[in-house]
Amino acid sequence: MKPDGHAGPSPSRQDLLRSYRAIKPQCERVLRALEEDLRRRLVRLDMHPGLKSRVKAFPSYYRKYIRRVADPNEAEAERIMADLIGIRIICPFLADVTTVETLIRRCYAVEEVERKGEDALPDDFRYKSTHLLLRLPPRFRGPSGPRYCEVQVRTTLQDAWAEVEHELLYKADASPFHESMKRKMAALNANLTLADMIFQEARDYQRELGAALSTRRAAFHEKVRRDGDSSRAAGKTVHGSAASTRPVMNGIEELLLEGLQAHSTRSYGKAIRIYGRILSMELADDMRVLLLSHRGMAYFARSMHHRALEDFLSALAIDPGHAGSCHYAGAVYETLGDAKRALAFFNRSLAADPARVDSLVARARVLFHGGEAKRALADCEEALALDPGSAEALAGKRRVEASMVHAGKRRN
Repeated sequence: MKPDGHAGPSPSRQDLLRSYRAIKPQCERVLRALEEDLRRRLVRLDMHPGLKSRVKAFPSYYRKYIRRVADPNEAEAERIMADLIGIRIICPFLADVTTVETLIRRCYAVEEVERKGEDALPDDFRYKSTHLLLRLPPRFRGPSGPRYCEVQVRTTLQDAWAEVEHELLYKADASPFHESMKRKMAALNANLTLADMIFQEARDYQRELGAALSTRRAAFHEKVRRDGDSSRAAGKTVHGSAASTRPVMNGIEELLLEGLQAHSTRSYGKAIRIYGRILSMELADDMRVLLLSHRGMAYFARSMHHRALEDFLSALAIDPGHAGSCHYAGAVYETLGDAKRALAFFNRSLAADPARVDSLVARARVLFHGGEAKRALADCEEALALDPGSAEALAGKRRVEASMVHAGKRRN
């Protein structure tokens, strides 16, 4: 069997070494091309897992060759050394393993999938890993290059355990562990599996929380724009849907998520009650500032401007440099028609965070209505430099430029 998988008379070790050395450079070129192609596809999904690749070293290749050719059940000689080249993709989270497998299935010809450790017994400590056998397209391998590549997909913890297991079992000359040690190893493996599940749960929660925060911020800024465009008058109260009958969950994090979900669905009264409940608890300063900021925005959404302002100022009393609370306080003052105080708070927000696009756009709006078109234009341009896709900054810039053109025509 040659390293490229073509059958023939059983060669000597020296013959195998010569053929291995002949094909190794081509294997390395194929591997680099495949790895680069995988990286590009993963980046498009905004994924950046670790990638390891290798051409199997000759001693490992030879040991596996000897084991396989001695196996009478090996039906397809072409695949005896299918993993001569291999790539390992190491993902932070369990869900990423599924995402990567889906990507590979969609983009390459996958002939076999093996899920190692999937059927492990409770006292088993074998590593878990998804192995995919790819038939390489001609654009990678050419007419005579390696035909297959094995891609392994694992989490970071699965990979760490596999490395340890490989050293303890695969490379070891000693007999297997006694029963007591096997149970300890199995328990440790189970703990790593549980850790993977908890990490995934934490990321799912974080993403759910982030989605709720994004919705809430968007609603707040939409109301600021709407109220500002209608002569800074108080807007109509938006009534939310009926309160959920689901029992309030235990724990600050769960309560916060429930409050944000209520906020995102415009159930502002419910959100205010939940935020208030959390604020009655013993909290660290940063958590208290966050909750006051959230409740202030919910009050603002109900046009309870003075209650909103009270919360934002309370947050700033704890953390005077909190850019978000400065921005929201400025938005309330802008809505109330107090341009001087609005400008002062937007300035404070930008002093704390010069790259805050929403504060630049808001300050530009106040400056523009105050007759300072050039300064407003500068803020809009700075906002667009930071975020070229900002529709608010672009609209503001066009509005300011149009007014400056109109003013120039009147002077002429």
